[in-house]
Amino acid sequence: MNKGLDSKQQEWIKKLHEFQPKTEQYVYLKGEVVNKIITSVIGCVKTCPFCGAICINGKNHDDNYDHETPFHRPQGIKGYRFESHSNSSKINKLVTETCPQDVAGNGRFKNSDTNDEWVNYKDYRQVNDYYRSWKITPDLSLESSSYWKWFMATYSSELANYYNAKEPDIDITWKSLTKEKEIEKLRKIIKGEGDRYSLMDN
Repeated sequence: MNKGLDSKQQEWIKKLHEFQPKTEQYVYLKGEVVNKIITSVIGCVKTCPFCGAICINGKNHDDNYDHETPFHRPQGIKGYRFESHSNSSKINKLVTETCPQDVAGNGRFKNSDTNDEWVNYKDYRQVNDYYRSWKITPDLSLESSSYWKWFMATYSSELANYYNAKEPDIDITWKSLTKEKEIEKLRKIIKGEGDRYSLMDN
């Protein structure tokens, strides 16, 4: 009886050892497939140094052309705030401006990449190679998508707490946006019934 159990046990151990490399190979292949799908659908995953929006260009485009996106977010989502302003009530408030708006304006920024030294937004490409790799076209009229407006209006208190800042001045039109409407826009894009630029509409 024990001999029969030992024989079965040895057989199971052998099968387990055969199964393990196949499983490891499957997991590796699955990971490769997922990576290929992500890079073919998403493309480049580099993010804007100011707002965190993902580059819209294909994978490995770095040597051929710059990172860019038409979908810049309000910079307050990444913690940018007014540190100096002619209106003292704005100091330490999260900002709602987008990167193209700031690059078109006369504002300045500082962060760990600038060693906390002030840099004009217009000169952002002088900070380092990563900033230089981003093309942010100056445009005072380019607002963020309605989704990000809704997000910032809805979660302004949480964002302020998270970044130890004051809540931003939210435009009244941002407060009228609804979660349901923004989700419906996203669903249409996923189903192919709309394009991602429809997110720019209020």
